[in-house]
Amino acid sequence: MFTSFDFDDTGDNQANYQSDENAISTQSVNGVNGKYCPHCGRPVAADAAFCSHCGKPVHTCPQCHQPVDPSAKFCPSCGAPLQVLQAQYGPLTDRTAVQQEEKVVQPESRPAVHPVVMLQQQKKEVPLKAQLQEHRNLLIALACVLVVAIAGGIWYAHEQKALPAQGSTVSSQPVKTADSELSLNGVYLDQSWDEAKDGLGRELSTSDSKDGAVHHKFTDMDVVVKDDKVIMLTSSSPAAQSKRGIHQGSSLDDVVNAYGDDYQASEYGAQIHYEYTFKTDDGKQGILRFAVSKNSQTVEYISVRLADEKTDGAKQAFLAYHKAISNHDLQNAFQMLTGEFQNSVGDYDGYAPGYANTLSSDVSNLRKIASGGDKTTFSFTLKARDRIPGSAKVKVQYFNGQVTMVKDGNTWKISDMSAKKTGEHVE
Repeated sequence: MFTSFDFDDTGDNQANYQSDENAISTQSVNGVNGKYCPHCGRPVAADAAFCSHCGKPVHTCPQCHQPVDPSAKFCPSCGAPLQVLQAQYGPLTDRTAVQQEEKVVQPESRPAVHPVVMLQQQKKEVPLKAQLQEHRNLLIALACVLVVAIAGGIWYAHEQKALPAQGSTVSSQPVKTADSELSLNGVYLDQSWDEAKDGLGRELSTSDSKDGAVHHKFTDMDVVVKDDKVIMLTSSSPAAQSKRGIHQGSSLDDVVNAYGDDYQASEYGAQIHYEYTFKTDDGKQGILRFAVSKNSQTVEYISVRLADEKTDGAKQAFLAYHKAISNHDLQNAFQMLTGEFQNSVGDYDGYAPGYANTLSSDVSNLRKIASGGDKTTFSFTLKARDRIPGSAKVKVQYFNGQVTMVKDGNTWKISDMSAKKTGEHVE
């Protein structure tokens, strides 16, 4: 319903409109004519059939001035009889004509456009360069996401290659543990074979050795049995671990943190063997060895075995001799020589000065050549580092040698040793 207080198309309030030209208010005009346009609310002449302002037909109730149907007999707003309209203004205009007239008079309007369509039309008008500039940050973000996704894919592929392939030799058997330090996956030295083989899974192969021992190969480790007792365990699988959780792939730091630095280290080619000594339940001496790669500093294999009294005792004594020299404990080192060998190198006063400038004496590749009775012979490689007198430089010398160890009571001593220099350099 329109009233005289509605806003027209220009947004002006017709009730407060003032004419600047004649200074006559709308209130006074309405008082004279008593008739208003039902569409724009402006005053019109009493006998006007169309509004002189908006051009629309003015069919209003003479009583309340509300729009009415020309064919109606009574006003739908106030109920006043409308026959007076016929008497005042003559026949009312035909509705069809009025609608046609309205189409002509009404200002041209644009068809409604859906907001999405309008946005698309606006975007079409924006130059491509401007659009790219506007979305630069979004494009950069998408590029970063793409780079991260590609890097993640490469990493995942690398990790998948590092994992054991389906059907590989890594077992899914649960890891067991034993009280003994001389154990792998719960199998320990001196354990009965009937008890040890439970839980090892399917046996892959079996072979006999000349000394009567039987080698059993399983998925995660090899087990050597003699007289129905486990005498040796070896594993290069990450699925087999020691009592303290060390396995193939563990770092050297992991080994030292777990077992300490009370080990014997021997160099063998591209590996260094770190060996720890423990006792079995019945008091036998056993060796826990971690073979560590020089390059990666990670464990390549683990072995657990009973010590060979002759070989291992002699070996440990020879390594202890060079460790004493590296620590400048020359008195103790001299006592590790037999009396005859001491006489051959002179007394202590003649022996000690030869090591006055020695910084380290490291043995590697220690291998048994012969063994019999209370005598064992090894070959070895020696790396000696000596300070050059009057200089801050160090001479590094390499030797290949041979040593014979003999048992003197309960200890092993050096009875003979010779070496040939194979190279040297200064650092």
